[in-house]
Amino acid sequence: MAKRSFADEFWHKKTGNMFSTLQKRAGTPPFTLEQFREWAHTSLQEQIWSCCYCGRMFIHDKGAAAASLDHKLPLKASHDSSLNNLALCCKSCNEAKGGVMSDIPFRSLIRLLEALGPAIQADVLGRLARSTSVFIGRNRKRRG
Repeated sequence: MAKRSFADEFWHKKTGNMFSTLQKRAGTPPFTLEQFREWAHTSLQEQIWSCCYCGRMFIHDKGAAAASLDHKLPLKASHDSSLNNLALCCKSCNEAKGGVMSDIPFRSLIRLLEALGPAIQADVLGRLARSTSVFIGRNRKRRG
């Protein structure tokens, strides 16, 4: 068996962690870990190793964008954990999108914010991430 490169080893471990998190949040997914890894590899190639929402490149260093797994239609609304409902995005987009917005309106918002400039984009996405986490936290308290 050939030795994996640093990037291959990194993504092998990262996809394993993503799969475990998915199992904890959504139960047993309708695909295996190997099918998930193949999907993630194909998605990364198609996205040219960048976020599906903002286009920021995924890099292995700590200060750069980290890949995150997102449900295009929020899990609580769709209950769909199929590969067709998953997307690879950066952590900041995933936090800003939260569990209350689907992927299409979020992409439209990103395009609008890009036209307004990076400072406004960062401000709005930061506010959205904070308000989304507050909204999700309130819903968890109501259920529990």
